[in-house]
Amino acid sequence: MNAYEDPDWEGEAEAAEAEEKNAEFWARFAACARKMNKAQPLIVKTLQPGMQLVVTLFEEDGDPLSIEPIEFTILDPKNCKILVKEKRNFPKPTQGTLLGSEHFRSPPYKRIFQEGKLRQCWWLNYEAGGKKFDRDSIPHTIKRIEIILPSGS
Repeated sequence: MNAYEDPDWEGEAEAAEAEEKNAEFWARFAACARKMNKAQPLIVKTLQPGMQLVVTLFEEDGDPLSIEPIEFTILDPKNCKILVKEKRNFPKPTQGTLLGSEHFRSPPYKRIFQEGKLRQCWWLNYEAGGKKFDRDSIPHTIKRIEIILPSGS
């Protein structure tokens, strides 16, 4: 822009609005992260047989590795035995074991595994149909865990 051109007021207003929305997003994200860090893990051994867990993962639209929510029905909580239903690998309920969840802390980038516990923003680990599913096969972390009681409520 030279001294004789009018400033692009509309463009500057759009840029300021975008910057304001970005700051609001990051403030909400930080508040959510603080809340999730304080949350206690879900301990599978304390659940009742027949309870269902619907686990939703953080995923991007159009991600070729994305999957539908994974449904687990608790069979034997003491031994973390479950029925798993997941559209891509297990369209019919398949028996397995809910191993827990894992995360990496930095530094020094150590693997932390919580056996029999599920935690938001951690990688889900389970075995079913002779296969193990962990952060190598499910690259997205846990976003939400919905608990459905045996009565369906």
